[in-house]
Amino acid sequence: MEEATGSAGGRRRPWGRLALAACVLCAAARGARAEPIVPIAGNAPPVAAALAADATPPGPSTLGMALYLAPRHEAELRRLLRRQHDPTSPDYHRWLSAPEYQARFGATQADVDALATWLGTHGFTVVSADVRLAKIAFTGDVATAAAAFQVAIAGSRDGRWFANVDAPKLPARLAKKVRHVAGLTNATATTMHTIIGDPSINDGLTTGHFGPPDVWTYYDERSLLDAGMNGAGQCIAALEGSDVDQTSLDLFDTVFGLPPLVPGQNFATVFPDGAPGVAPPTNGRSPAYDEALVDLEYAHGIAPGAQVVLYAGNFPSLGTQGLVDGLRAATSDDRCAVVTISWAQCGEPKSFFRMLDDSYKRGAAQGQTIFVATGDVGVAAPAFSRRTGGCVAPTKPGIEENAGSPNVVAVGASQIKPPQFDAQGNDTGVGVPAETVWFFDVQHILKAASTGGVSKIFPKPRWQKLVKSVRFKKRAVPDVVLGGQSNAFPGYWSCLDFGLDTTGAATGPKCLVGGGTSVAAPQWAGILAVLVQKKGARLGNINPTLYALASAHVANLAAVGIRDITEGSNGYYPLPGYDAGPGYDLASGWGSVDVATFANAFLGFTPTKGKKK
Repeated sequence: MEEATGSAGGRRRPWGRLALAACVLCAAARGARAEPIVPIAGNAPPVAAALAADATPPGPSTLGMALYLAPRHEAELRRLLRRQHDPTSPDYHRWLSAPEYQARFGATQADVDALATWLGTHGFTVVSADVRLAKIAFTGDVATAAAAFQVAIAGSRDGRWFANVDAPKLPARLAKKVRHVAGLTNATATTMHTIIGDPSINDGLTTGHFGPPDVWTYYDERSLLDAGMNGAGQCIAALEGSDVDQTSLDLFDTVFGLPPLVPGQNFATVFPDGAPGVAPPTNGRSPAYDEALVDLEYAHGIAPGAQVVLYAGNFPSLGTQGLVDGLRAATSDDRCAVVTISWAQCGEPKSFFRMLDDSYKRGAAQGQTIFVATGDVGVAAPAFSRRTGGCVAPTKPGIEENAGSPNVVAVGASQIKPPQFDAQGNDTGVGVPAETVWFFDVQHILKAASTGGVSKIFPKPRWQKLVKSVRFKKRAVPDVVLGGQSNAFPGYWSCLDFGLDTTGAATGPKCLVGGGTSVAAPQWAGILAVLVQKKGARLGNINPTLYALASAHVANLAAVGIRDITEGSNGYYPLPGYDAGPGYDLASGWGSVDVATFANAFLGFTPTKGKKK
């Protein structure tokens, strides 16, 4: 066999093809006598083709990898999720406990042991094997991974990036147990959606920006809070890539008159991969830190009586896998009825997002309501940049697929038209609330817009077939929106133990202006904690009921507390966006909310079982 050179008319082969030829042929011969070797569906990243063209051998460095197991009895799990939202079924709103889910659909010790044994016999070092998290972490070098998974691994010409060119393979009896193999590529990144402003510009609290009390007025929550419906007895899980400092939380609570978050009482931190060893803000401000702080502040601000649990994945050292571990822990712990997520990935293969959906399915089956921010790049899905090593907005339409799961509520952002503020900068509630789509504004330095569009992975769920106003063949987002404006009036206040001046030096405690779709997701989580308290029971994935309620009142959404947004577009230059219009649209979903009216309408509504489609 002769290697192509890459000259005109020729084709370069990725590293591993020739080196593996002999062992692959031997393995194939052995497989013919034993069992077939099959690929893990969708487990090759988008960058694979470009790196294959580079045809550069990757370095021999040790890879940190993981196998994520799929749920058992998946067809039955899908049927259960449908029955849990069918009022005619005995399983209607009968949520599984964590032990019940584990017994029926979770990984078994035998499956984990079988996969761990296979990894050990193929030259890998197993670091951990967790039945509860359905995850096996292991290490090995590039050559070992290429040989064991019978996959070609290519590197970039500059030596920075590598990726598996095709999907990893396993013996059929093991492959059916695995959803995703992580760590065969480093050409991926994670983006956080919160945007915290420059303290040299946005300093002081007397200007007209939003804090929790303004949200209570603007979105009509005050009457519920006054009646004691503040999330008391409920729990909100915030899934983050960083822990936060108590001083910043205390500052925010003091400024806005909120009850303090007290560790061991109404606040807890869980480190699924162990504490990072350096307490913030000592570890410096970062997007992950800013994100965690804003999520906690606004989940607590909207449901001040609820407990908040921070799941802080070890993002700095484990990267995206640390965030995934936080998601797996929050759903397997089943500690909180409500979950909020405000991060997204780029460069990951389809199997990665199906693996996230496995955890979302578990949460839904257990009655957890999971909110995921759709993102801040309009109709564009973030793509991995080989130049920067981060996520950038591409030139093709798409969505952030972790919000595309039909088992989560996808939350976009609206742009709030200036309400009436008093001299202290507090919303007085005067005037009719009005919102537009959070749009790309070329006059501002910040370029952002609420993400909406159609998934390329997940099919259109049954409950979305009720939408008559938009034609789409797969899952569409967003489902709902809420205020998230950050680059104009009004933004959202966030308080930090320290700010940074224009030279990057720490300046002491600050309240800055931030925003993004990630401000909307924790606010919705707070609203749901209030609804769960009022109902006295978990609500699970609210989309089947939400879509049925909205479809039944589409001629007068305001009557059920849904504020229809009919103005604006979520274009992100140079891509044109979707326009808002009456009813559901791909820019604002169903719209935002009048909390008091929506709570009564939603909790008092029982959908009728529709015809199967």
